[in-house]
Amino acid sequence: MSSPPSPSAPRPRFSPPAPHGTDESPVQPPRGGPASPERALRPGRHWYWAGGLIFPATLAFGVLLLSGEEDTPPEIFFGIVTPVLGFIASLVVLLVVFLVRYSRAAALRRARYPHPPRGAGARGGPAAHGAYGAGPVHAGPPLPPFRPRIDRSAVRPRPRWFWIGGLCVPGGIAAGALTLWAMTASGSTLPDFAGQVETRGEISFEAAEGEDGAWGLWVSPGDASHHYDCTVEGSDPADHPFSFPGLSYESDGWRLVDAVDTPVPGEYTLVCDGDPGVSYAVGDIATAEAANSRRDSGLGALALLSLAGIVAGPVVIVVTAVRRGRSEARLREEAGREAAGGGGRPGPAAPSGPLPGPPPGPGAGGGADPHHRDHGVTVVPPDQEVRPGPE
Repeated sequence: MSSPPSPSAPRPRFSPPAPHGTDESPVQPPRGGPASPERALRPGRHWYWAGGLIFPATLAFGVLLLSGEEDTPPEIFFGIVTPVLGFIASLVVLLVVFLVRYSRAAALRRARYPHPPRGAGARGGPAAHGAYGAGPVHAGPPLPPFRPRIDRSAVRPRPRWFWIGGLCVPGGIAAGALTLWAMTASGSTLPDFAGQVETRGEISFEAAEGEDGAWGLWVSPGDASHHYDCTVEGSDPADHPFSFPGLSYESDGWRLVDAVDTPVPGEYTLVCDGDPGVSYAVGDIATAEAANSRRDSGLGALALLSLAGIVAGPVVIVVTAVRRGRSEARLREEAGREAAGGGGRPGPAAPSGPLPGPPPGPGAGGGADPHHRDHGVTVVPPDQEVRPGPE
């Protein structure tokens, strides 16, 4: 007759089986010591300072351009437009840095503290009762998440696209400024004067058919344009021989101050009597009009290229960040599947039939097995069990 186990004998350690219907074993953390610390969050906080300093830097540049005594139209334009573009660029940089840091921090939090699936237990299985229906099996706190290592160089697109997107804003502004300089510096800057005098004298010029208002009075230096005394003598003199040319233009120290009224074709004479050191000349206005047209086209190119850079920069950065995040998640998922597979070793198979019955209890009448009392599991022996009698 078998004797009951001695109280001093070591009790067999009970390991509760996997819950019914679960065919995956819990993923264990990688061996070999604690996991390496997470990489620093990118982009760094210093980019907030870099984005915030763009606007004050451009504002100081605009104030410097407008602080001169005689401001030319390009200086006035750049003095006004540069701070506006700087303000927009500063907001864009701050917003992009905040969004990228926030998305990456959220991804790290999700990876470090994953939410268990709905209805899952502590080990990732279904929240079922014990192995034989006698109560839940408490398996302790959840295991830390397993983050398989991946090759960072395999993530696409490459990190250099962040630099490309960041350089789009200053690159667009620089390209626009270069286009403006090329268009304003090309061609003749001054017309071929019909005549030129200094201080006092006369200049004769011929006005052809349809050249009413085509000739202009030029003065050098430009700051003396408000202190001249000139008249126009011709075949049909007018009461007001000068009129506003409709544009402002200055080049090489000469300034277009007035348009000469030539209502009928013929010969005209410009008579000037001014201050010493002041020169006067008669030239066509078409050259100034062409130069103003090129300047306006250059300003339009500057505005369009700057706007394109401001829009393209954040778009490239955001798209790169989103695509890199998806690529990294895909690579980690593939690495996790390879790690779970164990290099080709088959995993535990799911049970195909009913669960095996509990081990027989110590008494004939049933009752709880003392070996499993500490685990909160009540084992009931099968009914009508036939035990051999003593010999």
